[in-house]
Amino acid sequence: DFIKEKGLKQHLPSKVKDSLWSHHRTELIEIITTPNIDDRIKLRVDWILFYRQHDLSIFNLSTKKALARLYAKALRKSCYAPDWFYYSNAFWAYITFNELGRMPGHRIMQLGDLIVPELALLLDDNCFKFGRRDRRYYLRIKDFAAFFIARIKKIPLPLHKHITPQKRDELIEDLKKKL
Repeated sequence: DFIKEKGLKQHLPSKVKDSLWSHHRTELIEIITTPNIDDRIKLRVDWILFYRQHDLSIFNLSTKKALARLYAKALRKSCYAPDWFYYSNAFWAYITFNELGRMPGHRIMQLGDLIVPELALLLDDNCFKFGRRDRRYYLRIKDFAAFFIARIKKIPLPLHKHITPQKRDELIEDLKKKL
């Protein structure tokens, strides 16, 4: 209930997050797969878990699959509803530098092959995702999805070398054929 009340309204101080982790770890993990809890709360809970346990060893397979669906949804929503979850491109990836971003990008990489089918559904999504550092590139959701899939599958995909969306589209079409 505390997470439901506070989770979306304010940033929780580190001491509160540490206390939740120490005393309610099991409940936090269960929130991720609880059906009637807002997905944004689930993502914020995972944020708490990520910074206290940097790998996926605390999750069972169904929780990992739920996280895969959540992060793919969050990536898509970061374009269509920017205030829904962390919208900044830097949180996901620095495609123009061919580097991972912050926590959401790292969590996607940890989810590995489990998230690839979810990301593959985004490979045709042309919604433009504005970013200050990469505004010349006109990055779209499909660019981010392709970036992560290529990294997970270890397929060379030099999106960062191409400013124009047309050339990146050619690379993404080639990636689709390899999946």
